[in-house]
Amino acid sequence: MPFLVLFLIQIPAFAQKKAPEIADSLIGDLKTAKEDTFKVRLLIHIAETYLSINPALGVSYAEKGFALAEKMNYKRGMANGQNALGLTIVIPAIMNRPGCTI
Repeated sequence: MPFLVLFLIQIPAFAQKKAPEIADSLIGDLKTAKEDTFKVRLLIHIAETYLSINPALGVSYAEKGFALAEKMNYKRGMANGQNALGLTIVIPAIMNRPGCTI
């Protein structure tokens, strides 16, 4: 029984990835994704991941996700793309303001 408890305590330490690793993994998935709703969601997820790493690159992926969703007339993807675009533009601007303690 103590072995099982010790094993379960150690799992979360190995299961969590940092944002750059997640972004790299998602970009790897992007190379093989077909142009469908999955690719739109993937582009938007990459944009949100880059929010804390490189917001300018996040804007690029959000724009690509929105453009693909618009091309497919995928309404939810268009809305999520606009939301990701707004987040990648506004949050870094807020964080760079003097007195921001986030």
